[in-house]
Amino acid sequence: MNKELIKISSALIADGENFLQHIVDNNMDTLFLSVVDGKYPKDIYFEFPESIVLDRVDFFTNHPTNDDGKITKYEILYKNSSSAKEWRSIYVSNTYSSKGIRIAKFEPILAKNMCLRIHASSSKKVAINNIEFYIREDLKEKLLEIFEDIDCKKIIESYSLKDIREFKINNKDYNFIGELCEVGKYIRLNGAIETVKTIKIQGVEKDISAEEFFENLKSNKPLVITPLNIFVEKQRELLLVTDKSTDIYIINEIGKDIIWKKERLGKGMNIIYSKDISGDLYLINNRVDLEMVVYNPIEKTNFKLGDNRFSQVLKDENLDKNIFVAGKSFNASLSKKWIVENFNESEFIQSIENLDTVLDYIYFLMERTDVYSENIVPFKTFFIQGKSIDREASYEKVDLGSYLSFANSPEKFFNKNIQNIINEDFCNVIRELFINENIVGVEVSKVFKFLLKQELYIRYLRIQPEVEDVTLNIWSKIRLVHGTERLIPKLIRGVIEPTLDNLVLVASQILERNLSIYFKEVYSLSEETIQGCEKYPSLHVDINWITYENQREYQLEEVRRFNEILRRNQ
Repeated sequence: MNKELIKISSALIADGENFLQHIVDNNMDTLFLSVVDGKYPKDIYFEFPESIVLDRVDFFTNHPTNDDGKITKYEILYKNSSSAKEWRSIYVSNTYSSKGIRIAKFEPILAKNMCLRIHASSSKKVAINNIEFYIREDLKEKLLEIFEDIDCKKIIESYSLKDIREFKINNKDYNFIGELCEVGKYIRLNGAIETVKTIKIQGVEKDISAEEFFENLKSNKPLVITPLNIFVEKQRELLLVTDKSTDIYIINEIGKDIIWKKERLGKGMNIIYSKDISGDLYLINNRVDLEMVVYNPIEKTNFKLGDNRFSQVLKDENLDKNIFVAGKSFNASLSKKWIVENFNESEFIQSIENLDTVLDYIYFLMERTDVYSENIVPFKTFFIQGKSIDREASYEKVDLGSYLSFANSPEKFFNKNIQNIINEDFCNVIRELFINENIVGVEVSKVFKFLLKQELYIRYLRIQPEVEDVTLNIWSKIRLVHGTERLIPKLIRGVIEPTLDNLVLVASQILERNLSIYFKEVYSLSEETIQGCEKYPSLHVDINWITYENQREYQLEEVRRFNEILRRNQ
């Protein structure tokens, strides 16, 4: 290949007469040298006169008098007109310390454009003397056996689907040939590729696994679901490329039950074909950063604060569909019709903020800050609107995680008035998610769930609901005696055994009062627990006297009597 025909471009500015074109002038005595630029990565682009097959790129980075511009870390990317319409990375280098030759060897690819991406260099400059592209003419000839031209957009008409399959099998040692054949077959069956969408997804389990995170919180793991904003029609092929292997889910229905079909994607080219169901594409419990390129996608509008505007939700005239709404701490599947009929833009945004605020408070109560850095919730709670045939809001648990269904009453969790979120249904299901009875024990979880619900009412409605259960009523009064919302996190942190004995002992330690006298009969406390509690004095004011309205007066009287006894005993 005549390198002088290569079009070379970059945003980098040449230092003096050390022009970009020197990279392809076949003269080792000249070089391209850029001026100082602190930004990375620094890209240099090459466009070939025609598509080429290659498996190696060498270049020299050698300033003749010093280390200026020495490239110490770089990456090679490529594009073509068929299987890689968006930039794809094919090689990432190690870090080099010396000047000289850089050699990048990789599996054969078809490329019309290449990018040399510099991630690190000396003096914040770039120096390149020469570059060589190692072309595989033998593989080019193979491609021309089946494709009309080297751009590989179209397979020769005389090749049947069987012929394509056999050609792919015969060349199974070359992954890029298989990918090109799949694209060619897709174009023959589905028409030309008109649009390409690149999707980048962040993995949610980088710093801590979901299992570990929620085990430390003593909560159940939610269904961590990520919409790709792509719709899959049944009996229609969808072509996509991923940079890593992963599972993908076609979700046909999100009601009380979620109907999905799982597909395994391999690294590289994939064809999704759903025979039975249409639906939206999602990732569930995705653990890795992922880049995905989708060909001819049918895009779906969902809403994520900061990514799009409320007006975009209204553009789609099909109001029968559900829309996926993403907040900071939650994901929700909501009826688009219900949203349009009940919210303007400011009310919609306020509703997102309200639910995030309540969830952040619950995480605070569950002592999130002990297990993860503040203000970060990597695993979002999943709410679904549900259907009117569902009789009541429910906590649903499947193998992949848990979610909350609201029997077609979305206003009970998504509301422009934060006080309206604190209702019986919301509190009952949210506590099932956030208190894992398999970890804390059934009996202890009953108390934690009760206190969590009480705390939400106190925080947002400024009331403490009446309690019929005599034992739970004692716990409601213990919360008032303590006087702050910190009782729950202190209990969660302090309880190391899933037993009522341990719970009562920890509560006594927190209040520094003997609470065993209220529980030793109803809980059948052990003598060891009673003795541990008796290290502290009893409450000096009858606990039955305290109410939500007089709690401050009670606390002052308790302190006054304690101090009086202290003076008498001196």
